[in-house]
This record gives sequence, structure tokens and C-alpha cells, in this order.
Amino acid sequence: MAICSRADFRRTSPAQVFAASCPYDKSLEISLERLEILDLKETPMLSTRPPLDSPTAPLLKPLMAGGALLLAVVVLGQGQSLIPSRSASTAASTETCEAIIRSDARLSRDQLAKLLTIPERDTKENVRKVVSEPYCRLAPMEVRAGVKAEREIYPLAFDPNTQLILLYEGDEYAGYRFKVN
Repeated sequence: MAICSRADFRRTSPAQVFAASCPYDKSLEISLERLEILDLKETPMLSTRPPLDSPTAPLLKPLMAGGALLLAVVVLGQGQSLIPSRSASTAASTETCEAIIRSDARLSRDQLAKLLTIPERDTKENVRKVVSEPYCRLAPMEVRAGVKAEREIYPLAFDPNTQLILLYEGDEYAGYRFKVN
């Protein structure tokens, strides 16, 4: 086996280098001859971009700009509603008790479970069979056009930070919601 020196690799062409007596380079001789034949300037580059004369090219920039704008709105507006809500002072004024009815009124888990089975538009009488007098009454409000609604607050016995607000329209039970302080 012959040992190749640096002088063997200083020849003028790659084919001559591999024609030298270096046994470990002979396996690459075919690859380098192909490189000499191959003209890299004529090989087309692979690209994922559409050609400028394609019908989708004019749509690419506006589409990218729209996507970037949508992403910016989502990131910057995270946690904020796009629709402005009522002011805090208006919400606070409608959530204050107009009259305290029973200061010791509390709603147990069993009462809450029974209450949640009562369908909407049932009578106020059937609701009163499950829950007695409320802690307080809120100021009346108009939920639907022309219909006055009464609201009553029931603090939960098992969670002092949460209150149940019942809504009545006339003598009908109209629904409920929870208020967390």
C-alpha cells in the first residue's frame, strides 16, 4: 500500500490526483470525474416561491400582510374583548342591594342542586318552595324590551365569596347566574 504525500494532491486536475497511487482515493475517482463533467451553472435551483409570472404571485404579499395583521391583533388583544362592555360604575350600581330582606339567608348545596333542576318559565312559587326569602333584592332592570325583571341574591353557604342571583320576569322564573366577589 502506497502512502500519499501532499505533493500528490498538488497536481492540476482532480482526476490526476485520483489517478495517483493513493489507494484510499481511488474509490472517489468516479465521483470527481462526474463533478468535472457536471456544470453547476446550468442546474436549476429548487425554490418554494412561485414564479413571478404565476397567477398566485400577486396574491402572496397581501395574504402574508393579512396574516401578520391578524396575528398582531390576536397577540396584542389577548385577554381583552373586541366589543366594549358596560363601564364598571354602571355594573356596580346595578349590582348593589336595593333592600336587605334576610341578613342570615344562605343557600346550601342541596338547595342549589334542587334549584338548578327547576326549568325556566316555571312559577316563582315553585322556586320559593326550594329557596326561602333572599338575602337582598337588586334594583329592577329591563332584560327584554318592555319587560321589567326582578333579581334576588342568595349567598352560598359553602362558598362565602360566591352569590347566586335569581332573575324573575313578573311571576315567572327566568334564570340565574353566579357572582363571584
